[in-house]
Amino acid sequence: MKKIVFLAVLLVVVAMFFVVACATTSQFTPLPWIKVAPPSPDLPKNIAGFSGIWYGVWDNGRLTTLVVKKIKPPEVDVIYSWGPLGKEREGGFIQQVGKIESGKLIIVVDPERGITITYLLSDDGEELKGEFRLANSINYVTMKRQPYTVSPAASQFTPLPLEVRIVPPSPDLSKEIAGFSGTWYGVWDGIHSTTLVTEKIDPPEVITVYSWGKIRDIEEGWRRYIGKIEPGKITVVSEKDLSITYTLSDDGEKLEGEYRRPSKSQISCVTMQRQPPASTVPLSTEGPTPLPVNIKIIPPTPNISSDIAAFSGIWQGVWDNGRLTTLVVEKIKPPEAIAIYSWGPWKKQGSGWRRYIGMIDSGRLILSDPERELIITFLLSKDSQTLEGSWQKGGGKKFKGTMRKQ
Repeated sequence: MKKIVFLAVLLVVVAMFFVVACATTSQFTPLPWIKVAPPSPDLPKNIAGFSGIWYGVWDNGRLTTLVVKKIKPPEVDVIYSWGPLGKEREGGFIQQVGKIESGKLIIVVDPERGITITYLLSDDGEELKGEFRLANSINYVTMKRQPYTVSPAASQFTPLPLEVRIVPPSPDLSKEIAGFSGTWYGVWDGIHSTTLVTEKIDPPEVITVYSWGKIRDIEEGWRRYIGKIEPGKITVVSEKDLSITYTLSDDGEKLEGEYRRPSKSQISCVTMQRQPPASTVPLSTEGPTPLPVNIKIIPPTPNISSDIAAFSGIWQGVWDNGRLTTLVVEKIKPPEAIAIYSWGPWKKQGSGWRRYIGMIDSGRLILSDPERELIITFLLSKDSQTLEGSWQKGGGKKFKGTMRKQ
């Protein structure tokens, strides 16, 4: 209990500190000053490859950053950072000592609450597949490697306005123009962090947010510009003593930038990487209830009995109170099953979804949330085409419904 209270106090202090230190965190997540120690050359690639900074968006829409600071197997020093989610959940970060092995990194955030985060390194070393487990729930993320600022005087990410509006480009625009839309991050000459957000494209004009990090005596900041756009090129600003231009790569995943100040005979270069969109929650709104876009239905193995394997797939129905519901059974590995439970709006309550680690046996699947005293049970029909469900919270009224396979 003391540990949980300490962690809660720590997170509140961290959140308060970040609000004071940087009031704009809409695209990235709060971080302290960072120093990444280069991994030993003796380490194998599938361990050393974790070193550095990684960024992504959990499938519930929450931004996240992982900084792997120091690797000394079997231990690893990391910073786990998260962005705000909704009005009541602020962003923050914690510094942890995790465990590392070939291609795998594990952080036990809170053993009492069962919070564990696991990351798997891709074969090319450019992606992490993350899994966040909290008691009986689970979320996924794909994280991309980020450029690391080698200067100890430079911050890793840059401030942005609290409101960023990325307007989807018109379908009539060519990909050489529409491809600029979105958020881009890089480091000028390897020492000065920068972010570019292309908010609105209306040729020949383009609205962008240009942001820069703190370095030496230069304070961090941002500015919104009305620039010029043509196929494959953006001119963010072109003034007497300042020019910032970007060209788009053929695959649309990189920008090559050039920063010029003639009065100082200065020219800087940068390669910008496209960032995951942060202005929208990655939900699929097709169908009666919301679902994550990263659904992974893994066919059950042949050795699993038919009255268990038949749960695999997508089921939809209506509870007897009129609330729509969807069940997606993604993976079955008895006695466990990973399933997404989704619900539609009802009265004044909104819609949503949650990924559970449920318990499965012959003809029965149980999803539970001990903290909320919630139990959802599904029983398989003899023909395997319907599920009879029951939903009960805290010993209250039990709702029932029939789910049909889709």
